[in-house]
Amino acid sequence: TITFEDREAPKATAPKGQKLPCGTTNYTFGEVQVSDDCDDKPTITIRDTNTTFCNGQIRSATRTWTVTDCAGKR
Repeated sequence: TITFEDREAPKATAPKGQKLPCGTTNYTFGEVQVSDDCDDKPTITIRDTNTTFCNGQIRSATRTWTVTDCAGKR
């Protein structure tokens, strides 16, 4: 019997941060680059959070990517 083990968690590279003028409403985070040694298509979960200025305009927008392979490794 030969048993193959998934010892590595997926690797993710997020796009660089950006600085935009106050009041910008049309922006994009870009794409995360993902690789894994055993899973060609790991699951990517996205969570976005914002903070605002006192007038309600967005002060910061943060995207968190969580990558999970088919073995459950993050």
